[in-house]
Amino acid sequence: MNDKVTANINVEHRQNIMRNHSATHLLHKALKIILGDHVEQKGSLVDSQRTRFDFSHPKPLTINEKKSIEQLVNDEILKNKATQAEVMDIEKAKKSGAMMLFGEKYDEKVRVLDIGHSRELCGGTHVSQTGDIGLFKIQSESGIASGIRRIEATSGFNVINMVNQQEMMLGKMAKELNVGTNELENKLTQVIKQMRENEKIIGQLKSKIAGSQGNDLMNQAIDFGDYKFLGVLVNSLGANELREMIDNLKEKLQSAVIILGSHVNGKVSFAVGITDNLTEKIKAGEIAKQLGEVVGGKGGGRDNFAMAGGSNTNSMNIAIQKIKDQLQK
Repeated sequence: MNDKVTANINVEHRQNIMRNHSATHLLHKALKIILGDHVEQKGSLVDSQRTRFDFSHPKPLTINEKKSIEQLVNDEILKNKATQAEVMDIEKAKKSGAMMLFGEKYDEKVRVLDIGHSRELCGGTHVSQTGDIGLFKIQSESGIASGIRRIEATSGFNVINMVNQQEMMLGKMAKELNVGTNELENKLTQVIKQMRENEKIIGQLKSKIAGSQGNDLMNQAIDFGDYKFLGVLVNSLGANELREMIDNLKEKLQSAVIILGSHVNGKVSFAVGITDNLTEKIKAGEIAKQLGEVVGGKGGGRDNFAMAGGSNTNSMNIAIQKIKDQLQK
C-alpha cells in the first residue's frame, strides 16, 4: 500500500514520437498543396519509428508527386520556424483556417497548432522548432481501399538509420558484382540483360528437348480402338513445355487422348490434350479437374486442352491410371 514508485520518461523515445508527429502535420499540408484540397485525413498512426497517414486520393502518387511532397516538408523543416499553440473558441479556430477532421466532435475550446505552413487542431506533443524534426523521408505509398491511399514515412535519426542500412545493402550488392557502388546501376542493367538472354536460350532448348521427348513418347501410346491413349510422366518440365509437347503429339497421333504429368520443386503439373475429333464425347477440362482432385489441387480448361496442378507428387501415377480406367470402360 505504501510502496514508492518512480516514473521516468524515456526522452529519446518521446522525442522520436514528437518528430514523427510534427512531420505528420507538415505532410498533411503538403499533400493538400501538391495533390489538391480534396485530400482529407482518413486515419493516422504515430510511433517512435514512423508516421502512417491515410488520406483520400483517387490514384497512386507519381514519383514526381512523392518527391515534391518530400521536398515541401523538408523545406519547412529547414526554415526552422518556431511552433506555436493557442487555445481558442472553436468558431474562432474555424475562421482562422485551422484544418479540422471531417466528422470529428470538438469541444467549445480547442488547441490550434501552427507548425511550418500547417495550422491544425491538435492536442499532442510537438517539436519547438520545425528544424528539430531533422529530416523527413517517405518510405512507402500504397492503396488500402477504394479512393484511400496510405503513406508511411519517418523523420530525424530514423532517416539516418534508414540511409545507413541502404548504403550497407548497396555495398554488399556492389561487392557481389565486383564493382564500385557508383557503377552498380550499369552493372545491374548488364546482368539483367544477360539473364533475359539466357532465359530465352533456355526456353528454346527446353522446347527442343520437349519436342524430342514427344517423339520418344509416341511409342508408349495405347490403342483404344477409335483413338490412342497416352498418359505418362515426363522429366521436370514447366507448363509451356508441356503445352508444346501436347500440340506436337496431337498433330502426330491424329486421334488421341494425351495426359502429360510433371513436377518441379514439389509442385505437380498436368497437361491434357484431346484431338478435335474426340471433343464431343471426351472433354479435356473434365479430365483435368479429376486429375487435380487426386493430386490435392484443381484443374480445368477448354474441351481440347486443359491444365491441372497440385502438391501430391506421389499420386500422379494414380491420377493417370484413374482416367485410363474410366476411358477403358
